[in-house]
Amino acid sequence: MFNLPFPFRRKRRLRTASLVAALFASFVLGCGALSAFVLAPQQRYLAWRIARIPQMNAADVEAAAPGDDVLVTGVLADNPAAEYDFVFYTLERWAVKTDSDGHSTGKWVDAEGYFPDLRLMVDGQPLLVQGDPNVTLLGDIHLETYEGGSGRKLPIDAIHLPDGTLRYHGLRDGDRVTALGRKGASGGILPSHLFVGDRVAFEEFERSNSKSLFLAGLCVMALSPLVYAFTLLMMRK
Repeated sequence: MFNLPFPFRRKRRLRTASLVAALFASFVLGCGALSAFVLAPQQRYLAWRIARIPQMNAADVEAAAPGDDVLVTGVLADNPAAEYDFVFYTLERWAVKTDSDGHSTGKWVDAEGYFPDLRLMVDGQPLLVQGDPNVTLLGDIHLETYEGGSGRKLPIDAIHLPDGTLRYHGLRDGDRVTALGRKGASGGILPSHLFVGDRVAFEEFERSNSKSLFLAGLCVMALSPLVYAFTLLMMRK
């Protein structure tokens, strides 16, 4: 079998190392650009959208035309409670797998949540917030973990979790919630976001997220040349 002379083999290894390093650095650069120039503007646009919608009460929502933007703050009340007094929640389950060597690993997987219509009291008047599994929950939502089967509450930062542990992200009656969405064709609100807090906190939350994503993206982009150099150095050893 024909073997390339050492200088040619060395050049080929260098080209391969350079290509791999360039691909890895490009991936890092792309992640940074995504954060700074796609995700951050999306958060900034949401903050702008919140700021431009006037303060609304129940009568304003009822008078809005179907499809109009709606932003209203109220308190959840008289909603049927489901598990652990949640009235609306997303759910994750801790799934453990054991390989042939007996090593166990776990990860959170999506499980069936609970997304009913909600009754939101605004200035003493009830409004219907239509249930939607695709709604985004934000703000100071309740985050709790329970052992599957026994229902024993576990610390949220617990490390060693038993298989079947359930993690809830949700809302309870009494929560002050700001609903952002559109007026439904049959009345009520079709929400895109439910934020636990008032509209001022909601706007600030989105502006802060936008700034964080932008700065984080710039930092990651600035690190991409170092990633290239480090990867190339490691592959040349």
